[in-house]
Amino acid sequence: MINRLKPKSEFSRNVLTLMTGTTIAQAIPIAISPILTRLYSPSEFGIFALYMSIASLLSVIATGRYELAIMLPKKKTDALNIVILSLVITITISIFAFLIVFFFNEEITILLENKNISNWLYFIPITVLFTGIYQSFNYWNSKQKQYKLIATTKVIQSTTTGTSNLSFGFAGYTFGGMILGGLFGQAISSFMLSRNFFKNDKNLFQKISKTRIIALAKKYKKFPLINSLHAFINILKENAVNIFIGIKYSQTTLGYYFFMLRMMKLPAGLLGSSIAQVFYREATERYIKDKNIQSLILKLVIKLVLISLGPIFLFYFIAEELFSIIFGEEWRIAGSYAKAISPYIFFHFIASPLGMIPLVVNMQEKAFFWGFFESVLFMSVFGYGYFIYGDLLVSIYILSLIMGLYFIIYFSWIYKIGKGNG
Repeated sequence: MINRLKPKSEFSRNVLTLMTGTTIAQAIPIAISPILTRLYSPSEFGIFALYMSIASLLSVIATGRYELAIMLPKKKTDALNIVILSLVITITISIFAFLIVFFFNEEITILLENKNISNWLYFIPITVLFTGIYQSFNYWNSKQKQYKLIATTKVIQSTTTGTSNLSFGFAGYTFGGMILGGLFGQAISSFMLSRNFFKNDKNLFQKISKTRIIALAKKYKKFPLINSLHAFINILKENAVNIFIGIKYSQTTLGYYFFMLRMMKLPAGLLGSSIAQVFYREATERYIKDKNIQSLILKLVIKLVLISLGPIFLFYFIAEELFSIIFGEEWRIAGSYAKAISPYIFFHFIASPLGMIPLVVNMQEKAFFWGFFESVLFMSVFGYGYFIYGDLLVSIYILSLIMGLYFIIYFSWIYKIGKGNG
């Protein structure tokens, strides 16, 4: 009985540690947002959104998704070799991205119908590189239970990014200021996690083996072959929509939408990312032992519903006024978008940590098809809303309805596979 209580206590402590760091890290951009919206125009948020959309599509596959496999081996040396594998893939993809931008900059600019993005395309490979480095060392430190370091790194990254954004804004360098600020934050956080790796685990470097790396790459080949495609399709839906809005509506409209979604997801990510990271580890250990984690899934879902239902319900009625008061009257339209999308955020918040379950029970193939279907629904709604109604707000309301129904069905599948069969 005592042994069963320990993981719960450890789980709570680890979540609290990560949550504290994440809370501070997420609170910083939220706190400075009323200033940023007065320094940067919706159009400038739009160019930042377009940049991040392209960078995110590449960043999600920067490591071949092998960073998720770092948690799985029992041997520390195997985990180390997977870290090296992830870094090699990251460097390769970053170089490839630079070559694409270098040789096809004009074509990409024309395709996006936005001349303002041209010069900033050259910074995308750097964003991809830092993202891959951060993700690799983040999961390594998570496996070593270095949750305090991870939490501290998140705070420093957010502080650096926020300070840089404000500095560029006050100096008048608003065009691209947020892009450079994000790069500075990524550089600092990547350095911190990698420094700890080279400082504390350098005695393991002699265990790095090309043969072992190749063997592990084959053993966990589902991550690049299936999970990376799944992750790409999953992130494609939001970033493709950003690009679509920028082309079909305007850069300013994209700025409103992007800022709104950012403000909605930051509070949701406050708990979601921390819970998901620790839940992944506990669910893996429980499944290895019992082959049944349905009770764990059910308890998590109940907790997430209780945490989020009240705030989302209240927010629905005050979103427009809240945005106009806090961020300025110019941003009221972003508040109307926030109101419309709040039901979707509620379901997405619950679904995010549960996305780790297919990895735990080795059902990535089926998870891929669920993710593919979700992405098709998500993108189709915006296409339908534009071509039928020509109204982004209507599209967002339809999105909340359709995706709410989807997530209810998805939750039932996740619960079913929690006992090891799909």
